[in-house]
Order: sequence, then structure tokens, then C-alpha cells
Amino acid sequence: MLFRCDGPIPSSVEEIDFEAMRVFESYEEVKAILSEHLLVVSWNDQQQLGTVENEIGRFEFQCYQSLISAGTVGLKTSFRQSVEESQGYISDICKKAGLFGVDEQSLQIIR
Repeated sequence: MLFRCDGPIPSSVEEIDFEAMRVFESYEEVKAILSEHLLVVSWNDQQQLGTVENEIGRFEFQCYQSLISAGTVGLKTSFRQSVEESQGYISDICKKAGLFGVDEQSLQIIR
């Protein structure tokens, strides 16, 4: 999951202050933010998904209104991908776009 944060990025999941989060306004805003920082992203406007396929693997950005309203963007990767390489790629995106991520399996913060 990806979150938007104007203040300090939390060090752990327990430190996330959801009330202080800067929420995304719409699918179009998320699309614009990610498109600005990703070289190649394919968007499916009907399904509100963005997909990146690169040497690391496949990344699917789920920008459903229910997630955006909750202040997040879903992010799915293939289970066959290297976790370390995937987290490194996501970290690069987060740094460029002013976001942070949470690995849903390990509950680690990705900055």
C-alpha cells in the first residue's frame, strides 16, 4: 500500500497517524503523480489500475475510489519477484513522489 505524507515518514506501522495523512483527491490525481515519476506505466482507466512491467517484475497500482477515499493506493507485485528488489524499486518511487509504502506481509515501512 502507498500513502501520502507531508510530515515525517513514520518508522513503523504503529506510528502511522491516519488522521494526519494527506489523502489523494481522485484517481486522476494518483495517475498524474505516478505518471510523473514512472518512466513506463500503462493505465487502464476503466479499472482504475496502473501497471509497470520491468526487469524486476510486475507492479500493479490499484487506484480504486474506495482505497483513495481511505487515503491509500493498493500495490500488488508478483510472488515470484525478489522482495528486496521490489522494495528497492518501490522505495525509489516513494522518494520521488513524496510517498511511503507499507509491505502488507511484513508490515515494514518502505521509504
